[in-house]
Amino acid sequence: MYDFTNLSDVEFERLSADIISRQLGVKLRYFAPGRDGGIDLVDDMVNKNIVVQVKHYAKSSFSGLLTSLRKEVDKVKTIKPKQYYICVSQELTALNITEIYNLFKDYMDDTSNIITKYELVNFLNEDSNQDILRKNYKLWLLSDKLLKDIFNNEVFIDSEVLLDDINEDFKFFVQAKVFNDALETLKNHRILMLYGAPGVGKSINSKMLAAAFVKEDYIIRYTTDGQVSKIKSVVSENPDVKEVILLDDCLGQYYFNLKKGQDRELISFIKYIKQHKNKILILNTRVTILNEAKRSRFEFRDFLDQDKIPLKTIDMEAISLDEKAEIFYNHLSRNKIPKPYFDSLKLDKKYKNIIRHGNYNPRIIEYVTQKFRYSKIESEDYYKYILKNLENPKEVWADEFDEKLGELDRIFMHTLFSLTDTYTEVDVLKECFIFRLQNEGRAKSTIDYFSVVKTRLTKSLVRILDVNGKQMIGVLNPSINDYMNSHLKSNTIGLNAIRDSILYIEQLEKMYEKNEAEEILIKKLNSGEFFNLTSLDNKKIAYLYYGVTKNIILNDSYKQLIINNFNKLNESINLFNITMRKEEIIVAFLQNKVLFGFYSIGEHLDDGNFIDDIIDDLDFEGISKVILVTNNEEILIPEFLERLYESLLGELDYYLSGIEVDEYIEDINGFEAFFDLMPLEENQAKVGGEIQVLCSEIRKIIMQEIIDKLNKSIDFETIKEHLEEMLESYISEDAMIEALDRKFNLEPDFDFEPDDDDMRGYDPGNVDVTDVIFNREVDYGD
Repeated sequence: MYDFTNLSDVEFERLSADIISRQLGVKLRYFAPGRDGGIDLVDDMVNKNIVVQVKHYAKSSFSGLLTSLRKEVDKVKTIKPKQYYICVSQELTALNITEIYNLFKDYMDDTSNIITKYELVNFLNEDSNQDILRKNYKLWLLSDKLLKDIFNNEVFIDSEVLLDDINEDFKFFVQAKVFNDALETLKNHRILMLYGAPGVGKSINSKMLAAAFVKEDYIIRYTTDGQVSKIKSVVSENPDVKEVILLDDCLGQYYFNLKKGQDRELISFIKYIKQHKNKILILNTRVTILNEAKRSRFEFRDFLDQDKIPLKTIDMEAISLDEKAEIFYNHLSRNKIPKPYFDSLKLDKKYKNIIRHGNYNPRIIEYVTQKFRYSKIESEDYYKYILKNLENPKEVWADEFDEKLGELDRIFMHTLFSLTDTYTEVDVLKECFIFRLQNEGRAKSTIDYFSVVKTRLTKSLVRILDVNGKQMIGVLNPSINDYMNSHLKSNTIGLNAIRDSILYIEQLEKMYEKNEAEEILIKKLNSGEFFNLTSLDNKKIAYLYYGVTKNIILNDSYKQLIINNFNKLNESINLFNITMRKEEIIVAFLQNKVLFGFYSIGEHLDDGNFIDDIIDDLDFEGISKVILVTNNEEILIPEFLERLYESLLGELDYYLSGIEVDEYIEDINGFEAFFDLMPLEENQAKVGGEIQVLCSEIRKIIMQEIIDKLNKSIDFETIKEHLEEMLESYISEDAMIEALDRKFNLEPDFDFEPDDDDMRGYDPGNVDVTDVIFNREVDYGD
């Protein structure tokens, strides 16, 4: 069953127009509101042969619907159409239908002119009408309660964040052309990066795109911080598991945050997704951050320049006026704008100036339609208030922080900013907030300042979510972090106040420039104050290894920590805006004689458990670097070297499993000939010999790549035989046939077919659709 209550009045009217147009074989046009009542859709503006009245009364009683229709009788008598139709979103009884028919029977053939929810559902269930259903995203996504069923399963990272967003935003989401285009791209390529300016709708469109695949039985994997390693750990290695992965703000939330090596990790992950036809990847980022990533990371820029990632920009210039009008109208409706405020926008059609404004932006629209803001403005000044914020969009949060917040509110927000770009535990924020108040002599034992401020700012600047039983808190909108980041750079007093009240290493890292933060950490390591520091992400031991190896710190207190915690180092760890790889730490302890001796590394290299701790989480390149150092005659330990070679083979096996055979095909001379032999199923005999040659050539190319990567770090002959066996396994004839088939004959296996706007059943004619949108009934607030 389809839930029509999810549709706005305008959306239901468009759906009705699509359906009735197809049923009657005519194109229905909007009728300009305000001139003649009783008409929503008409076949001809002059003759008005067919007239349709649409009533979206899904939540109302039949008596309410009937009262409304009785008001239309005299209007219909004035128009005198040849055929008059009524389309309603209610389920009606036979008696209800007869009662309506008796009102308009002079202009109807029979009761079939009254189209109810029952007829609409039957129409949408027909195979020949699936194109119309697909255009109405809010109907088909939530049919059969699919979202509810999926969300009841623990299949997300940050699942509560995504569920909260979709539950909150879904009914007011506008299915613009950019969404349909993006869905089409994903259908064909399975990978998409959405980018655009702040506030244009990247996140909401990305979330709705991900939710769209629920209908196709996909599991959603979602994270808000863009950390590839975090999402990678939960993506199924089973190629048959259908998953859509959403990396929101994949390059950083409010500044370029792609650490050293993270671009390669992202590229590797994209290649993995491309290899598996049941995996879909959605990324989004701000255009300024994308440009900075392309400028500063050659490998990432080169990857993008090769069109390895389909890109789609969300640009306000590409959003039509009627789509902008729907977005504006939906925000007004969602926030129950009182009638005087709404009427002030309708006066002289002032809403047109808003939706046509050069700085129109959904985020600003969201800002100016929130109750706690507009309620402070007189209704007659509401239009000017909106224009002011459109004229000075950068001042949106400045006004809020400088004029609307008290000092404790600002301390609360700055403390939150110092802890996270996304979400942190409420208890952690409370600890840091109270510590700062105590540090500045502001706290009073009889007042719960934290609860007071938290309550005041919730849903205006912050939101709180329950994530696996823990309360998490973050800013309501990423642009709030934008403002605080910019504001604090020029506010030395405010910045120093935060710095003087740091409890966590992550705050230290975030609130200081890299060199300053490192200097402070080194001082604390040298003095022993390091033991008093706390880490949010359990990275304290990583900071210890980093500081000790970089600055050759020799402290007896750290000896056991160093020896016992190599297994807690991940393959790569982001510290001080760089990525520290585990092999770099190990190589430092092996190569530096002072560290090697002081921390007794050599004495433990014949301990199997210690060796496992060192090798754990190293990839084959990392292992090769450790082998290069271990081959040094001064520290040569046969048992250690043997274990390294064993692990290297396992890592090479994993590496080869991620090879994209498709990418090597074009490197072979004469591969174009395969175009003439496709599809392979019909030409198997002809291509048998060519396939063998192709496999052999690609194995040679990959073998040389691995030799180049390993360089002189290993005795290559000791692994050559094993490597050749692995290559024959992964670059087999069957694998080659599948790769060629993907390359030349890949057919999408998705059912949905988004349609272009010109395929709609209705035609607005000369009517301004924005007028239609703003002349709908609104659920006014107080």
